[in-house]
Parts: sequence; structure tokens; C-alpha cells
Amino acid sequence: MKGEKAMPRAISELNQDRVKQFIQYLEIMSQPAEVSGMTSNDLKQLFEASKPLLHSLTPLEIFTAFSCRLENGEQVSDILAYLGKIINVLHQGLEQYEWTQPAKCTFLKVMMAENDALLALLQDLKALVRPVWWQEHKNELLTVLERLLAFDCHYLKKENILFPYMEKADSRFNGLTIMWSLHDQAREQLRQLLDLVLSGSEDQTFVRQAGNLIFTMQGLVIKESLILYPAASELFTDDEFAGMLDQSFEYGFALIEPPARPVSQREAISEQPLLIESPTGRLTIDEALLIFNNLPVDITFVDEHNKVRFFNKAKDRFFPRSPAVIGRDVNRCHPAESVHVVEEIIESFRIGRQDSASFWLELKNKMVLIQYIALRTEAGVYRGVLEVSQDITGIRKLEGQRRLLQWDD
Repeated sequence: MKGEKAMPRAISELNQDRVKQFIQYLEIMSQPAEVSGMTSNDLKQLFEASKPLLHSLTPLEIFTAFSCRLENGEQVSDILAYLGKIINVLHQGLEQYEWTQPAKCTFLKVMMAENDALLALLQDLKALVRPVWWQEHKNELLTVLERLLAFDCHYLKKENILFPYMEKADSRFNGLTIMWSLHDQAREQLRQLLDLVLSGSEDQTFVRQAGNLIFTMQGLVIKESLILYPAASELFTDDEFAGMLDQSFEYGFALIEPPARPVSQREAISEQPLLIESPTGRLTIDEALLIFNNLPVDITFVDEHNKVRFFNKAKDRFFPRSPAVIGRDVNRCHPAESVHVVEEIIESFRIGRQDSASFWLELKNKMVLIQYIALRTEAGVYRGVLEVSQDITGIRKLEGQRRLLQWDD
């Protein structure tokens, strides 16, 4: 029956005792040897004694433990320093964790297929990462790296679709910021590797950087397969997963053929044309959306409660957005490394110290101006922030005047 398919999946029971014990284990593992006083032999004994715990933890319990660490003030950068060791000791238990594998042509199955294609491509990269050899096969290497660049849409789907859904489902998923930081790490490593290839780097530097990239991207596949997807599989209905897949078409698909698009479940905004009336004019909702979506800027509105309320669908947005971000805390729309800047801007607007902030940077071979504008009522009451991003590459090149009509090709 259709109603039965829409029922939420059974969420595994959370064992609070296991979570507390795991948090204690993380506390020890997070400390350098000179602080903890633990020798390598001590750590081996600790691991052996902790095996029953480590091999019984569920993905949701792992998320809960790391969420507690973050809430208690631990920084993402500090967690990344020891995360690899933790995944290693959890690996065996997580491989045995039983979860319902997603059906073909569903959101999670598509994401897993992209990962399979990535692992095959990383094998191609490994075959080229040899001293001297790589310089003689530079064109092949560049082809592989260009395909790896295309894999970024996989990370964007996680950041802008899956992560917002999971954060709305349960507060323990603020730990997803850790994975987002690993995305950025992979992006930076790939950019550096491309620079090394194009500049004709020394063999040793190239081989080391390629190894770093392969390690990071393979590690992300492991974390997704053993923790992220099993946890997500327990949270959402089939209809919700269909909605995620539908939104995925805004980003494209990495290294695989696009799946069949699900039948949209979205409800129409209204059967009647809603109107916006103001002293400066009158618009239907359709007309207002046409205006918003054809402005030469990206717009995102964040309300006074720091929740994303609206974004336009401008062509070729610099910063991708999906309907899943609506209602998301703006802090979670940014990597952990830049959240403090967002918080400073919003707080300065909230207390009336500042009214705007501007940044400009190179992105996708274009110069982009990013402006944050405080929104206030006529009485001065703070109502939120408007983020406006604009391609100013052509504007910066303007000289003289153009007073006569001239069509640009």
C-alpha cells in the first residue's frame, strides 16, 4: 500500500551508556601523548579493553558522541587531527552493522553509485602516480583530475540536500560539519595537485600530494558508507528520499549516468494567483519570482532568527542552494572554518553596530562581489540579513561611456 511506503523507517535504539563510554574513549584519544601520558602499549591495551564497546556502536550513537564533543567546545580542526584513528578502530564493528540497503534509483543508492565510480577513478589516478611516469603521461593525468573536479557535485548534494534534511530530523547531526570540513580539504588538495601538474612539480612533492588527495577522498567514501548513509536510511520516508533525488537534478550527477527523475511530489503554491501589493506597485507571485530569478545576482534571505527563508534561482548561482536549506540555521550553511565570520556579521547587524559587509574574491574564474545587508523596518527593528552575490568581472573592465544601443554577442 502507498501509505505503508511512506512510513518512517525504524530508528535504532540509542544506548546512552555506550555513548557516554565512547565519549570518554574519545577524550583519551584526542589528547597528545605528552598530555595523556599514554604509551603506544597503553593505547593497545585500551583498544583491546574497549573492543566490545567499539564493535557495538551504531552510526547514530557515533553521531551523538561527536555532537556532544562539539557542543562542549571542541573544534572541528581538533577532531580532524584524530578522526582517522577513530574510524580505524570503529571500522570492523560498523562493517557488521545491519541496515536496509537502498533500492535502485533512490537518492542513497545514487550517492553510493557515485562513490563506486569515484573509487574506480582513484585507481586510475594511483596507476599514474609514479615518479617520472606521471610527467610522461600528463594529458592522461589531467583528464583524471578534471573528472575528479566534476565529483564536487556529490559533495554539494550532501552539503545542500542531505545535511539539511538530517539536521532538521535530529539535533545530533551538527557533527556533519566535520564531514563538510573534509570536503573542503579534498577540494583544496585537488586544487593544489592540479597546480603541481601544470607547473611541472618535483616528483616527490607531486607523489606526496596525490597520496594525500587519494587518502582523503577514499576516507570520505568509507565514512559515508559506514556511518552517514546507514544513519540517514533510518530517518526518512520514501517520499522524502524521492524529494532529495528530485533536488539532486539541480546539481547533476558525478561520474555516472543520471537516474530517472522521480515524479515531483511538490504541491502548487496556490490555485489562485497570490498578490503582493505595496505603494510602489502590484505583482502576482509568479511575476515576483520571474523578477527575482532573472536578476543578475544571487539572493539569499536569512530572517531575524538566523533561519534561511528564501533564495532566488538565478542562472549559474555561485553558491548552490536547494529547497532543503529552507528553515536551516545559517551557521550550518557554511564550513566550520568560516562560521565565526558569519556569526560576527549577524551579531553586528543585530545590535545595530553595522549595516553592511562586503567581500570580493575569485571564484570559477570570475571576480565575485558578496554583500551582506542588514534588513530593518522603518522603526529600525532588525528583521534579518540579505546576502547578495554578483559577478563583477565585466563591470571592472568598463571604461568610458556607452550611450548608444549596442547588442553584446
